[in-house]
Order: sequence, then structure tokens, then C-alpha cells
Amino acid sequence: MRIEKDALGEMPLPDGAYYGIQAFRPLSNFDVTDKTFNDYPAVVRALAEIKKACALANRDIGALGADKAGAIARACDDILEGRMEGQFPVNIWRGGGTSINMNLNEVIANRANELLTGHKGYEHVNMCQSSNDVYPTAENIVLYRETGRALEGVAALENSFARKSKEFGGVVRLGRTCLQDGVPMTLGQVFAGFHGVIRRSRERLEALREGFRVGVLDPTPNCPTGQVADFQITAEYDDRTAIHDLAVQSDVLTYEFEN
Repeated sequence: MRIEKDALGEMPLPDGAYYGIQAFRPLSNFDVTDKTFNDYPAVVRALAEIKKACALANRDIGALGADKAGAIARACDDILEGRMEGQFPVNIWRGGGTSINMNLNEVIANRANELLTGHKGYEHVNMCQSSNDVYPTAENIVLYRETGRALEGVAALENSFARKSKEFGGVVRLGRTCLQDGVPMTLGQVFAGFHGVIRRSRERLEALREGFRVGVLDPTPNCPTGQVADFQITAEYDDRTAIHDLAVQSDVLTYEFEN
């Protein structure tokens, strides 16, 4: 066991844990369900991608040394490649994004410090990142991906209804209205109606998905004074890559990162 300290006191943590006290405290504070972020790797992946992008951006604008940024990026890769499974014990009902943001910060920083020095310790990972920005951006990444997968299924269903509307075009059925016989219609017309409902739903989902294409990390109080006052990160991605085109814009730099 190792002892870690914060403003509230000390807590023992397992030696093998890459998470720290900020991730460990919520285990008792939000002991609501047995579901943790270990069960939701899509969220962890999105957060790790954001952390990697921010480290590389901070390196390029001179706010973070290349050695530290490189170690942070490698630690993020460890997460993305599945080598940090079980290190995200924060409950999904955690009261906000801060706990899981800190969980990622601790895991990445401990691993990065281990790569640099051979032992755990953490700093620098959360540079210019507020939980109020990081977690909503991660949500957008996850939602963009998941709606993309949903759209694949919806499109398959839509096509099936379209085929059946033609296949059943000659099958006549009795229409019903208010418990009385209505105008006869074909079963093909019924399936054409199903097709129309699904098509409109797909179109609404596609329009909704566009709202998830952009995530923004604005300047925050933990930015180094004067170095990144105009720091802004805008992520645009598609369903093939996690962050397809991530541009960091400051007074002097436009940086593109593809993972």
C-alpha cells in the first residue's frame, strides 16, 4: 500500500494502482451502483484522446516540455491500447465530470512519471483543461460514435422495410378505423409507412449527430499565466477515427493532430 494526501487528509491506495486519491475518494462518496467507468471504455477512450491532444498542443505552444508531453502521450496510448484496464473505479453516478477527469489525470500522470523516472507521481496532465469542458467534449465524442453505430442499424432497418413494401405490394389487407372496416390497403403500403417513419427518424438522428462534431476546451484558471491565454481546442472527428482533425489555435499556432 502507498499513502496519498490531499486537502482532506490521507488515504492508503494499492501500490499497483495508477489512479490516486482523487479517484479513490469518490468510491465512498458516490457508492450508488456497482457500475464504474471500467464498464464504459468508450468514455475512457475519448478522455484519453483529449488528454493526449492537449499534451501535444501544450508542447507546441511552449507551455509543456517535450519530454513530459511525450511521456503523457505514451501513457495515453497505453490507455487507448487497453493496457490500463481496471484503473477507472469512479462510479458512473459521480455527481459531475470532475471525478472521472481526475481519475484520468492520475492514471496518465502516474504512468507518464513511471516512464520518465521509474516511479509514480503526477502533475501537468490537466494543464488548460477544466472538467466542465473536458467531460462534455468526451461526451460529444462518445455520442458521435454511438449515433454513427445506431445509424448503421437504422439504415439496415430502413432498407429492409423498403424491400418488404415492394415484396408485399400485392397482398391486400383490411384497413381498420374506430373498430369499423376502413379502406382496404396492401401490406406493402403498411410497410411503406414503416419505412417512412424509420427514414424520418434516421434524418433526425443524422441532424442531431452533427451537433456532436465539435468539442471545445476554452482557457481555464489553471492555464499558465500569459502562455496560453488564447488557447482553444476544436475537435472534428468521424466514425473512422477518434479525433479525425483536432486543431489547436492560439496567437501563433494552428496544430493538427490525427489519432
